[in-house]
Amino acid sequence: MVVALSGELFDAIELMAARTGNHKRAAVRMSRLAVQASPSGMSRAEAHMRAGEQWLLADEPATAADEFRAAIADAGPTLDDPRVPLARAMFVLSRPSALDWATAGVEAYLRGEDRAELPLLLRLRYRIRVDLGLAEDDYDKMLDSRRAQRGLRDGPAAGV
Repeated sequence: MVVALSGELFDAIELMAARTGNHKRAAVRMSRLAVQASPSGMSRAEAHMRAGEQWLLADEPATAADEFRAAIADAGPTLDDPRVPLARAMFVLSRPSALDWATAGVEAYLRGEDRAELPLLLRLRYRIRVDLGLAEDDYDKMLDSRRAQRGLRDGPAAGV
C-alpha cells in the first residue's frame, strides 16, 4: 500500500504531537513520509517543511535545517519560503556557540588575560543565556556582585 502525502495526514500527525508533546515522533514520521510517500495533495517540499517545523519543536535544529534544505532542493510548491525557517534553525544552532564565546571571554579575564572587558562580557553572556532560556548561573552572580561592589541599586543583571 502506497501512502499519499496530504495536508490532512500531516494535520493529524501535528494534532497528535500537540496533544502528546511528542514532536520528535511526529518529526520522524513526517520525515519518512516526505521521502517515501507519493505526492498527492501535498508536495514533497511542503512535507519536508512541516517535518522541519516538528524537528524545531523537538529541539533538534540541525535535523530541522536538513529538512528545510531538502525542501529547497526539491523545489516543489510550499506555503512558505523554506529559506525563512532554515535561517531560524541556523540561528538556533549558532546561539550556543555565542554563549561559549562569551564564557571564554569571562574565563580569560579571570585568568588575568584581559581586565577591561569583564563587565561587558558578563552582561553579554547574561543576555545570551536569557535568550536561550537557561537558568541563572555563577557568572550571573558575578555580575550582580560587581554591581553591588560599585554601589549600584539592586536589580536585574541585564540592567547594567
